[in-house]
Amino acid sequence: MERSQKQLSGVTSSMQYVIMDLEWNNVYSIKSGGFINEVIEIGAVRLDEQLRETGTFSHLIRSQIGKRLRGHVKELTHLTNEDLQTGIPFRQAMAQFRKWIGSGPVTVLTWGDTDIRVLIDNFKLFLELETLPFLTYYADLQKILHAALHLSNAHQTGLSAAAKMLGIEEDGLSLHRALDDSQLSAACMRRIFSPELMQEFTLPCGREFYERLQFKAYVISDIHSPKIDWSQMHCSCDLCGREAQQESEWIFVNHAFRATFFCPACNRFLRRTVRFKQYYDRLDIRGKTIELEPPEEEEQTSPARMEPATT
Repeated sequence: MERSQKQLSGVTSSMQYVIMDLEWNNVYSIKSGGFINEVIEIGAVRLDEQLRETGTFSHLIRSQIGKRLRGHVKELTHLTNEDLQTGIPFRQAMAQFRKWIGSGPVTVLTWGDTDIRVLIDNFKLFLELETLPFLTYYADLQKILHAALHLSNAHQTGLSAAAKMLGIEEDGLSLHRALDDSQLSAACMRRIFSPELMQEFTLPCGREFYERLQFKAYVISDIHSPKIDWSQMHCSCDLCGREAQQESEWIFVNHAFRATFFCPACNRFLRRTVRFKQYYDRLDIRGKTIELEPPEEEEQTSPARMEPATT
């Protein structure tokens, strides 16, 4: 990751923090030719270097694309179509938000990076900007929680679940409303904060930051791709450890390559499955081998794979 540790260490001691949360409505945009999560509410809490609250920001945003809220959005937020009519345009809300943040050293935090991705999409669509002008430093509070509590990154921890883990009461807060979720995130941050973690997870928002966010991970489906690691396409028997013989061509099924193998020493059929997934800066390879029941036809026509006949 593009990062200047010297630059970061120089500002973290006097850093202000803005914990931001968004609510959005999934709508179809003719201009972008696809669906987009249109921002309908923004909320934020400002904390000083001692994590004391020094200000809040909250605005409903009038929809420019979607005419009606989706049912699940109404259910989660308790907002109505009439509520959004009282909001202000996206451009105006962002101008006020940028002014509220100010020009000093600020780290913006969100719970997970989805809100930042959504906001970038809205800036592109409505303001024709590729970057967020108020974003200098950024940190994913969800990742900080996982590191602080030594949680696996295989599953994302929701904000409400994190609050319960940390013994934080949600009384008086309306979940899935932007300002209240920001305040709950701030409460979680106070429980897990450490300067070392903040420095580790705080990212300068340069070119690589945006490239990484906008990179869409994909599964490799072309068996002839140079990214295929053929050392992963062998199969060893889990009983005897010997290399099994490949019996079928590799096929691509359920986002992975699959082939059948046979271990003559153990008289067992095996299936080898390998998935290659390309992320921005790494290739993730996951493989597994399971035993298969021998095909009936193979058992009848291939005596070399059967026990010797007795007389």
